[in-house]
Amino acid sequence: MLNGKAMTQLFMPSRMGEFVRILQVIQRYPPSVGGSQLHVQRISEELVKRGHEVTVVTTSSSSITDVRGLSTAGLTYRNRLMDVPRVSEENGVTVYRFNPWLQVLSYLFTPGLFNLLRKRVKDYDVVHAHCYMYAEPDAAMVAAGMSDTPCILTAHDVVTTYGGAYSLIKKVYDWTLGGITLSRTTTLVALNEENKKQYLGLGCDPKKIRIVPNGIDYETYRQVERDDALLALLGNPSRVVLCISRILKYKGIQHIIDAAPAILERYPDTLFVFLGEDQGFGAELKSQALESDVLNHCLFTGSVSAEKVPKYYGLADVFVLPSVGEGFGLVALEAMSAG
Repeated sequence: MLNGKAMTQLFMPSRMGEFVRILQVIQRYPPSVGGSQLHVQRISEELVKRGHEVTVVTTSSSSITDVRGLSTAGLTYRNRLMDVPRVSEENGVTVYRFNPWLQVLSYLFTPGLFNLLRKRVKDYDVVHAHCYMYAEPDAAMVAAGMSDTPCILTAHDVVTTYGGAYSLIKKVYDWTLGGITLSRTTTLVALNEENKKQYLGLGCDPKKIRIVPNGIDYETYRQVERDDALLALLGNPSRVVLCISRILKYKGIQHIIDAAPAILERYPDTLFVFLGEDQGFGAELKSQALESDVLNHCLFTGSVSAEKVPKYYGLADVFVLPSVGEGFGLVALEAMSAG
């Protein structure tokens, strides 16, 4: 797992051994579920353990379907935000959460968050913004530029699109706001070599790019054992195919359901377990499974606690990550650690 020492070595070598004030900026943060959210939580808590001060600025949104407006999942007519404190301290990390007013695709309009960045960014030694084609990192870059504060951007996946008109919108963003954000960033974090190529394809300066892979707590998953009680709750299937993912179209779960009839023809007592929060695509998947006559072999669990996730890995014979766009899927590392 990336720790505070690695972070300061990469981005602030002149400050090694010194106290550093770090501002993390991301659209969503746990208890919201997602790889980037978990990434920020882990590196923030590791930096605190190293003796640094870490503040996270985020929103109270948990998914793309809880803010009124138009998202990639369609129209949402009213806010259904998380009931979380505006300011809290979580494992040593100070977290500010602001209520978004409106959503337009991946952009959330959150005046309180923008105002805090404008007023407070100069109080920090470095700003680390996350994701690309989002309002929060764009606002962080503008605020950091006005105060000459060094700014890191981890885009996570800079090329993900959802097809159709969205691809054109992204190209326009790349040429305008996205290009400005990338050019103003002091350091660009790529999760792997492919991610680095994506930055270069957008015209980024190669001297600013650093590769920092995602990490997990391997010991949590290496020790998993089969939980017979959980297997009994699932009906004691002979084989379990596991997919852990938010339920979104680009995550590709429909491709598993497409393959299910052929798999069941050879292995009829197989259960396909889809573990993750439904963010607007669940009804379509269930309809697809019903039409393919495999719905009784599919289990959609919804969100489960972090403590229960390793138990599902312990039951799985096969793990599948069918996503058509990932920066660096943490669940793939978890599955490999679990064998």
